[in-house]
Amino acid sequence: MKTTSILLISLFLTTFLYGNDPVLPMDKGEKWGTSYESFIKNSKPGVKSQKFNPGTRPDYSNRILDHLAGLNENIIKDSQVVKFQNEPEKEYIFIKNRLSIISIAWNTMDKIEQQKLFDILSRKFGQPDKKKELKAMVYSFSDNTTKILFFSTDISGDTCSCQVHFYPRNLFKILIVE
Repeated sequence: MKTTSILLISLFLTTFLYGNDPVLPMDKGEKWGTSYESFIKNSKPGVKSQKFNPGTRPDYSNRILDHLAGLNENIIKDSQVVKFQNEPEKEYIFIKNRLSIISIAWNTMDKIEQQKLFDILSRKFGQPDKKKELKAMVYSFSDNTTKILFFSTDISGDTCSCQVHFYPRNLFKILIVE
């Protein structure tokens, strides 16, 4: 079971980071800004998802979107979320009709799997900056086009929960200029 989970995470992240995911554009760094309509048109048929405006769900929360909304409350009304509820749970957030945030969450993950995830991100994006928050370790990765925040929260001695948020490096600049 543990080996299967590790293999699935490795396969998922390798596919996600290196461009073979049928839901995402081939090169994430150059495809930030993909339109909502294009994303939906190119989504894998039959994959169960929810589409909603975060303003219609007061209990909805996403760390990056919440931060942006704190700077400009109109961001919420200009946003659409496409949420795939499997493990891991994936959210594609479109602000002003453009792909702006991708979030992936694992509710429970073995710490060995978490280390493999960290290693994959480190190989692709280099060594991260680290910061300890109240309950989580936060790792910040980036390359020329993408920033990644990786949150890891201990649940027990050998399990944790993880969230990975991808967004364009110039997201704040784009939103301020518009």
